[in-house]
Amino acid sequence: MAKKSKTKLTPEQVVAKNKPNWKAVKESKSLAADAAGAPAEESSPELDQLRKKFLGEDAVSLEGAADAGGPDPASMVKVAPKNPADAPTGTKTVIVKGDKIIGEQG
Repeated sequence: MAKKSKTKLTPEQVVAKNKPNWKAVKESKSLAADAAGAPAEESSPELDQLRKKFLGEDAVSLEGAADAGGPDPASMVKVAPKNPADAPTGTKTVIVKGDKIIGEQG
């Protein structure tokens, strides 16, 4: 029996493999620019401060948490139908973890 190679797929490759009639699309620059240009609230505490407050001093910092050898983080990928007539509502978002799609919206 042949062994499967454990090559890590990108989220876009997982979408192509698991949803053959859909393709990954990039966000429009205007949406990304709007999100990047929004000022943060001055009263928002840092996430690490909140983690210490509610989870204690031993709480792990989120900096580098994905590289700590834990499970693969999930990724959100915006997808659109290859044939627009197949899905008149347009794009949707899928959640990819590892080599599987674990959630969909839209």
